[in-house]
Amino acid sequence: MSSELKDICKKLVAAKSKQRVQEILMTVTLQVRSYFALLASCVPSGSDRAPLARYILDVTRAPTAGKTIVSWNIDSLRARIVDHKDSKCKDNREILPSSPMGQLITKTNPDIICLQETKLQPSHVSCFNIVGFHTYWNSSTARKGYSGVAIWSREKPVSVSTELPGAPPELQKEGRILTAFYPGYVVVNTYTPNTLRAGQKPIGSWDKVKDGEARKKTYDHYIGLRKAWDLALSKYLVKLEEEVGTVIWCGDMNVARGLQDIHNGEMTKEKIAAEKAEKNQPNRIKTLEKRYKAAEKTLKYGSSAGLRLEERAGLDRILASGFNDSYRVLYPDQYGFTYWDRTKIHFRGSNNGWRIDYFVVSDNLLPCIESVQVYKDIGVVGRKVPSDHAPLAIKFYPEITCVHPSTGCAKPYPNKMIFGIGNVAKYDLCVCNKTDSEGMCVDVGDKVPRTVVTL
Repeated sequence: MSSELKDICKKLVAAKSKQRVQEILMTVTLQVRSYFALLASCVPSGSDRAPLARYILDVTRAPTAGKTIVSWNIDSLRARIVDHKDSKCKDNREILPSSPMGQLITKTNPDIICLQETKLQPSHVSCFNIVGFHTYWNSSTARKGYSGVAIWSREKPVSVSTELPGAPPELQKEGRILTAFYPGYVVVNTYTPNTLRAGQKPIGSWDKVKDGEARKKTYDHYIGLRKAWDLALSKYLVKLEEEVGTVIWCGDMNVARGLQDIHNGEMTKEKIAAEKAEKNQPNRIKTLEKRYKAAEKTLKYGSSAGLRLEERAGLDRILASGFNDSYRVLYPDQYGFTYWDRTKIHFRGSNNGWRIDYFVVSDNLLPCIESVQVYKDIGVVGRKVPSDHAPLAIKFYPEITCVHPSTGCAKPYPNKMIFGIGNVAKYDLCVCNKTDSEGMCVDVGDKVPRTVVTL
């Protein structure tokens, strides 16, 4: 052990309170804090060092532990989301338990709610009385009834920002981002620009299509805006991770990543196999095969909004910078569609959708995630749907700890998580099912191999 670590050890042993332990550990690097947290997790409950170990684990606990965050593109907050009223702005509109939002809150008990496409004007905010939450808004000043995002939080953030440094001014006015800063982590909520306005790029030359020059100008403008947004966001998220340490980015990203994320991709391939196994009509199989080949071509060469090569490249750049598509990491074989074409009502029932809404998290948060769920049926009554998107919720483990690789689960503590970033090592993640009277884990659940801690 280095002289520096020995000096820290002496200070910790002499500490008489959790506050003093926190003061000591907040003066060292995150890597060193993780080291002491790992040692503390292995201290037996009967040891005279157990109280100190608990202090250390308390102050190094992941700040997101036990929290649930919801993200939902609601396609207008004024239209039967918090209550059963129409789109008119009326004073004191509260969340009714029977409303789509009321149902979602009952099911998920969220700590933070991130909304996209609120479609509010700044003056509309006063119409809503969101009891139990601190509310923050960024509404479009460029167009009425367009775009807009909101964050509702039970805990008051340290600060909130509506800016994306480096983003085109045209997009800044459209109310597309909110960043909420909390102790130890940050939540970024975005409504990513849809490139539908760009139109469709022709297979051949622009010269061969009607109004080709004007259409090319429109295409280049909106694709350029999207690329600039994605680049600015990539730099912003990296900077936030450097400064804060833990980033959660959520929202409607308006892009599907691969064949697993569109209904005519892997889901259609699965249908083809099922039809062949049951020796069903050849024409049906041919139709499905044609659909799947078109999807493969789309992913290879790009297509319309949500499937363009530029859009996927923008998201891929972010994911290559130390961030993770949490749903796809946890559920590599599931579809998790979040969007269904509203003009084709039957698509939702048959699950012919796309996955374009995400929770993207820092590397060090992956072990903390208990689940990411899509609530496809929230607010759906017959053929009526509250939005063309479904809400999704990310839930973080309340009772997990890292364990030493040589001792299996060692002595996991409930409600603790070793938390670090840097040069990453692999350890097991343990879930604590039951604790004794002293709060020590006596029933360890399943191990989940994940990237957990740095040494």
